[in-house]
Amino acid sequence: MIRRTAPGAAALLLLALTGCSAGSSSASSPSATPEPVGGLGVAVSALCEPGSDPQCVPVGGQDVLVDPEDFTRAGVAAVEADPSTGVVDVRFDEAGAALLRRGSQAAIDEGADARLLLRVGDRVESALSVMQPIEGDTVQTVPAEGDAQGLVDRILAG
Repeated sequence: MIRRTAPGAAALLLLALTGCSAGSSSASSPSATPEPVGGLGVAVSALCEPGSDPQCVPVGGQDVLVDPEDFTRAGVAAVEADPSTGVVDVRFDEAGAALLRRGSQAAIDEGADARLLLRVGDRVESALSVMQPIEGDTVQTVPAEGDAQGLVDRILAG
């Protein structure tokens, strides 16, 4: 289940997510569901005014409410970094992809101030404004601090 926090005021929109797949990954999907190789947390939250709440934190140039209890683990089937671009490709397992799709729809339903949060370990990597439901099982992200392999390693540890 994805829990939602109360909406807040608008803030600057900077996305760490650079693209969402509209279909499945280019890698062929095995017929049996593979065990996840890692994971990350998914939650739906809202923008907030800096200082308005102890859980109002900056993420990618915008302030969002981050309640650790709101996150649900999404399993990752594969993750890799492209060292030439710094882009990290994340392919979710079946359950993780379903969670991501539900979260994207929930963020749309919550309105313009809602954000889909992606957390790796204890750090929220992305606070995404979702304009249309995410389809498929793959996202691409550019780490805020430019350490693509570090992000891959943390996802694998998750």
